[in-house]
Amino acid sequence: MRYLKVGLATVVLSLGMAGIVSAAEVKPFADPDNIYKNYGWTWPTSGDGYRTIKGKYGEPRVGERNPYHVGIDISVYLELVYAVADGEVVMSGNFSDGTQVIVIEHDDKAMNGKPLYTRYLHLKKNSRLVSQYDTVYEGDTIATSGNTGGVPYHLHFDINDAKSQNPIFTDRKEETINPVYFWPRFLSSFALTASNDVEENEIVHEHGDYDNPDLYFDQILINYVGEKEFDNWFDSLDESERTVTKLKSDFNISDEEYEKIFEEAKEKARK
Repeated sequence: MRYLKVGLATVVLSLGMAGIVSAAEVKPFADPDNIYKNYGWTWPTSGDGYRTIKGKYGEPRVGERNPYHVGIDISVYLELVYAVADGEVVMSGNFSDGTQVIVIEHDDKAMNGKPLYTRYLHLKKNSRLVSQYDTVYEGDTIATSGNTGGVPYHLHFDINDAKSQNPIFTDRKEETINPVYFWPRFLSSFALTASNDVEENEIVHEHGDYDNPDLYFDQILINYVGEKEFDNWFDSLDESERTVTKLKSDFNISDEEYEKIFEEAKEKARK
């Protein structure tokens, strides 16, 4: 499915007080320096709430592993999620805390020439429609927003130019890009109003150790052991016990077999 780009005549952003971004924050990337505004990326979701940002990029996050927010939290409830641009899926699975995630490496490049990655978090369980190595096109439906990871319903969306081809993000701010640079019209052309139905910092929550590969379960691996079997195994364990190492041991998957699973999936996807 393709979704129309969010244009000037179709959206007004309604930001919570904690989520208002001033035009001054975009000034360093204003014309002619901001190449991202010309990419014409599609907004990552739609439906009720897609105009409301409950958590802005860079806002303080007291008590979290990272002291600032590396993306934006879009206030949607079980709405479709779209690939913002063409690219290849490099992650599609879930973390040990239950958070469902998709990461896409895009054909468009960052200003420094590095690949651009977008990350979509807290997706509805088992709603992901793409797997690692899949090619996606701008506007393709890739999942449904949700609340996995024990958070209120929303879509966390961020953009990175990390060097890794397998971006298990460290969430370092210097590797992230403010999404505002890709949609500057939202700030320059619309009135920003406070959201009256959202408590300040309502969505603030502690993300898990998302840069530890032993705590990430790719859908390719999940399919191999079986969706139902994986869910039963996952739900029977405390979060601290959910590791790829334990899964391989419990399902008798050797290191060689593990590598072969992904090699065959890659070959199949690229035929």
